[in-house]
Amino acid sequence: MRGIGGGGNAANCTAARRALRLATARQPSSKECSGIDHGGDGQTETSCLTGRRMRRMLDDTERSEAMLRKAFVMHLRAGCEEEYRRRHNPIWPEMAAALKARGAKNYSIFLHRETNQLFGYVEIDDETQWSSMAQTDVCRRWWAYMAPLMATNPDHSPVTQDLAEVFHLD
Repeated sequence: MRGIGGGGNAANCTAARRALRLATARQPSSKECSGIDHGGDGQTETSCLTGRRMRRMLDDTERSEAMLRKAFVMHLRAGCEEEYRRRHNPIWPEMAAALKARGAKNYSIFLHRETNQLFGYVEIDDETQWSSMAQTDVCRRWWAYMAPLMATNPDHSPVTQDLAEVFHLD
C-alpha cells in the first residue's frame, strides 16, 4: 500500500500535497480516512493521519524550508573562559531583543576547551535581516564589551569563520 509521498507521478504528488493542506483545515472523521486511494492507483490505505498531526507535519516542513542554519567559529583568549561564560549568563535583555527582532532563533555558542574555539549556531529567517544586526548600537556596544576576551577585527567585531553545512537531520 502507498501513502502520501510513496511513488507515483508528479500529479499524484501535487494532489497529495493539496489533500494534506485541505485536511489541515478540519479534523477528518475516521470514516473519511478509511479506504483512501492516496496514490491514484486503486490501492487504498486503511488508516489516516489526524488533521492535527498533519498540521504539525506541514508546519514543521514549512518552518524548516524558511529557516536558514548558520554555523561559525570564533576564538576565545586563553584564561577568559569563565568571564566569557559569565558575560553570557544572561546576555543583555536589549541584545536578546535585537537578535530576536532580526529573526535569530535557537542560538547557541559552544566552547572547545582544548583549543578555545567557540562554535556558534543560529537559525535565522533571512540573511539580510541577520546582517543588519551588525549596524545596531546594542551590537556594537556588545562587541566592545566582549573584545578583551576574544580575537576581534578593528571594529571590535569577533573574527569569525563561517562553516559550510555538510549534513542535516530533522
